[in-house]
Amino acid sequence: MSMKNTTKQKPETNLNINSASTLDLIAEQWYPICLSASLKNKPQSLRRLGQDLVLWRDESGAACCAPAACPHRGADLGMGRIENGELQCKYHGFCFDRNGRCTKTPCEGSRAEIPNSLDLQMIPVEEKDDFIWFYYGKNKNRPQIPHIKGITGGWRDALTCEFTWDISLSRVMEGMMDLHHLPFAHRPWFPPGWTRLDPYKVRVEDGVIYTRGILRKEEEKGGIKAFMNVGFPSLLHIAMGNGADIDDDTISGFEMLGTCTPIDQHRTWIAVYYRQSYVRIPLFDRLFNLIALQFDLKLIQPDDYRLLKSSSPSSSGSGSSHLVRADRGIAEWHRLQKKALESNCLQNAETEIQKTG
Repeated sequence: MSMKNTTKQKPETNLNINSASTLDLIAEQWYPICLSASLKNKPQSLRRLGQDLVLWRDESGAACCAPAACPHRGADLGMGRIENGELQCKYHGFCFDRNGRCTKTPCEGSRAEIPNSLDLQMIPVEEKDDFIWFYYGKNKNRPQIPHIKGITGGWRDALTCEFTWDISLSRVMEGMMDLHHLPFAHRPWFPPGWTRLDPYKVRVEDGVIYTRGILRKEEEKGGIKAFMNVGFPSLLHIAMGNGADIDDDTISGFEMLGTCTPIDQHRTWIAVYYRQSYVRIPLFDRLFNLIALQFDLKLIQPDDYRLLKSSSPSSSGSGSSHLVRADRGIAEWHRLQKKALESNCLQNAETEIQKTG
């Protein structure tokens, strides 16, 4: 065995975050950066919130995160593999344990003293509700990870999909929370005349926006019933089916648990777990899930992408649009966005005052 690095673990790294948040990179927030189901027995490199990261699981199955560049000569550690529970760089075989310590430098031999400079600066992550979460910020007093009430378990058995849009987070979230665009943006696939969003209820609790509404014909009570809930800023839960009772907490139809996490200010990573409850016969249910998901990806999402991409300005904040009653959920998201940006601005000002004092 090689000589282990016996020095104390380096403190967790502070991310290179600009002094001010932007409309789409909102600091001091938790963001999902990976589906739990996607991180298995291989390391994975990804870019989230302007940071190049590597994720892997240690021998106990716990998720680990660090900057993607190997401290040796900068190779992407996501191209490596897991060797005896440790992350091994593909370029020269240097190994790193769960604490970021470099434990092997094969070219130097088993008795080599390994300098601290080869240790990884670990980044804390949490695993909750079938996502791996990353805190984008510098504050040590961190808020709780958003949790949407009423979400049931079993999502790791659902179908998953991931894709990237070259659209800002603020515009993507507006699109995801919008119910009344359906009969117009997706006219060939949606029942004609179901244009009235009423009733429509919105409430905010512990940083989570809960919305529910029925999209119906003008003279009818029943229609498309939907819940669209957001754990600010980017956790998303959507359930949709037929119904007429807005206060009934159950929906039989399609359900999605997902995230819209910024890659940077202009691109958003979208990842979802997807399932349905129309067909429950074993084997047939998964086949129907797959057909429904492909319908959404091939026929629905392209329309949403084109419309959001065409929107001007490319980023959206409080007061940048003239919203109506049916946009109240979007208005609440922008209210939380504005509150977070103002809070971060105040904290940065206090920090600068302390430095000069």
